[in-house]
Amino acid sequence: MTRTLRRLARIQRIRQDEARNDLLVAQQAQIAHDEVLERCQARIAEAAAARTDNADELMRRHAFSLRQEMERRRLVAQAEHLEARVDRQRGQLMEAAKQVQTTERFTDRLEEIAASLDERRTQRVLDEAGLMVWMRRAGAVS
Repeated sequence: MTRTLRRLARIQRIRQDEARNDLLVAQQAQIAHDEVLERCQARIAEAAAARTDNADELMRRHAFSLRQEMERRRLVAQAEHLEARVDRQRGQLMEAAKQVQTTERFTDRLEEIAASLDERRTQRVLDEAGLMVWMRRAGAVS
């Protein structure tokens, strides 16, 4: 049973490592996405800051600003999705870590119990052997 628990603990450690890797990937995706969002917001601010009196140029900048605003909204929605993904991965990592700790504690406790039982058996055998020797000596003395 202890061997099975050790295997289970090893599998859970592998799951924990996978969860940790998934969390890192999600965090890196979130960081890259935040950089894209910042660039988009900078383009929007740059377009808003430009001044012109030409109506065609004004219409072109307005259309560009609208496209950039739609892009920004899409990126914000993706950022929320990525944030939820990171939180979910973090939760899975924490759960995997708890499972590993629980299994390891359970395995350690079983090993302690098995060692205690072995010690008791050994002591019982030694006590019986010592009693037999004492009885033989007592019988020989009498």
